[in-house]
Amino acid sequence: MIFVSATVSVKLRNLSIISGPLPTESSLQANHAKLQEVPTFHTSATQCNNASDSHSPEPFPSSFSITNVVDNAELSIQFKRVLESQSASYDHEKQTANQFIHDYQQQLEFRDGQYFAPLPWKTDHPPLPSNLELCKRCLDQVTTQLNKLGLTQQYCKVMDEHLAKGYIEELSDSKQPWPEQGYHYLPHFYVLKNSDTTPLHIVFATNSRKVSLNDCLYTGPSLLNNLVELILRFRFPHYAFVANIQQAFLHIKLCEEDNLFVRFPWYKDNDPTKEI
Repeated sequence: MIFVSATVSVKLRNLSIISGPLPTESSLQANHAKLQEVPTFHTSATQCNNASDSHSPEPFPSSFSITNVVDNAELSIQFKRVLESQSASYDHEKQTANQFIHDYQQQLEFRDGQYFAPLPWKTDHPPLPSNLELCKRCLDQVTTQLNKLGLTQQYCKVMDEHLAKGYIEELSDSKQPWPEQGYHYLPHFYVLKNSDTTPLHIVFATNSRKVSLNDCLYTGPSLLNNLVELILRFRFPHYAFVANIQQAFLHIKLCEEDNLFVRFPWYKDNDPTKEI
């Protein structure tokens, strides 16, 4: 049987910024003045040749001189140019990211008490393969591992829960049971966690194959909160509350037109002894 993931979560990308004080003209001149006092070095090296070892390396030269001294002033100027170039590039990326967020938010829908979001497709993404044969092979391997570990029933139980909560939907097409043209299938596997509520997670691999679904989607900017600010805000009040939204991303529905690209194979009637 063919199932489709009815929920969506968007991968986030961490952005890093190089920051620090830029050198001033006076500091550059001071560094250049100090550079004139730097002498040329001359040193000796001890020969490292072991006569008892026929495979010993060639001996080091008896002496060498440091003739190329780095110009700190020139290095500071070059570093300043690099930072300015990175700053301009970051500003452009930030502007592009803000524009994308604005356009993406216009596509969000709220109906029947739930949010519906489309996949954030790149405008120039490469053609996406169907991945069907890869998914079938992956399912065979996962089933074999589940049987060896005695986790088959637990895996099926999670599938039942996802189906009952509407996180996934069962599809049936008698005319063409396994369509490939214009469709994309996701392999899935399990991850074990030390948790009382959800010890086994089902993960859908969106990064499989040479061209994957991740390659076709815009990752977007990092929306993570600054850790330092979180710690400071946590220490200011007298009381702090900690909460967790269970399966938060699974409560965001995927727009129906994108269901073609998040299909996955599973056993009929949720029974691994039956056909796919």
